[in-house]
Formats: sequence, structure tokens, C-alpha cells
Amino acid sequence: MAKESSKHREKHYKYLQKSLDLKTLNPFIASLPEDQQHKIKGEIADRLFAPKDIDIKDHQDVPLNQLELIISLLNRIEKSKENIN
Repeated sequence: MAKESSKHREKHYKYLQKSLDLKTLNPFIASLPEDQQHKIKGEIADRLFAPKDIDIKDHQDVPLNQLELIISLLNRIEKSKENIN
């Protein structure tokens, strides 16, 4: 549970940081010409709202319940037996 809690805190921090970045964008670029402001906003929108590749492997390392834990242990035992032979 601690690992899950840590993931949630990390995501929460990232979302807060992104929110702060978005709130401060307009004042940050206010002194630039309007066409350049639109260009920057377009580039940022592409990065924020473009589909992202999610690395599922990171989330599958930790078993979520007892059955997954048992299966994971059995798989590791089988792999270790294969490495010995």
C-alpha cells in the first residue's frame, strides 16, 4: 500500500506542477508578439493533449493481490530452475 500511496503522491505533485505551469503561461509570454504567443501555446497544447505512450511494465512489477503474488513467485521459481539447468 505504501508503494501505491507513493505513486499517487507523485502523480498529484506532477498534476499540481502542470497546473502551475499552465496558470503562469500567459503572464510569462505576455511581452511577446501575439503571433509568437499563439505559436508557443499551440506547441504546448500539442505536448499536453497528444496521446501518450504508457509504460505498463512499471505498473505490472508489483502484484496487486494474493493470487498475482503467488503466480509471480511461481514464475520466478520456474525461471530460476531454468537458469540452474
